[in-house]
Amino acid sequence: MNIKQAMWILALSAALGASASAKSPQDEGKAKKEEVETVQTPFGPARKSTTPPPPKPTRRARPLVEIDQEGDLYTFRRKTPFGEQRWTRLSSDLSDVEKQLIKDVRAPDEKAASTDAAAKKPATDEPKR
Repeated sequence: MNIKQAMWILALSAALGASASAKSPQDEGKAKKEEVETVQTPFGPARKSTTPPPPKPTRRARPLVEIDQEGDLYTFRRKTPFGEQRWTRLSSDLSDVEKQLIKDVRAPDEKAASTDAAAKKPATDEPKR
């Protein structure tokens, strides 16, 4: 081996050693993202994450049930892969789930109606007597 080859190998090993010892941005993200604790289990040591789980979204999707009210009678309709499912209940016979469905379906409609009513109300400068 001659001097040129030795210098070339020395330069390459120095460059590779410096890049290998430096932490990559991916490694830093993993270290910040997840803190791990080792816990002894009956099956041997196991890694347990100490970071709290991400919060679950609180937004609820609109139910896939349509509700019609005729006096004291509620008609529920829901589309299924096998066709439309339909059932009726008197307001005195409603279950807790059905009451919650009515509340969930009516709530967005009531909010929209209240904002429409506020928009249609004319603004007057005269005080009421």
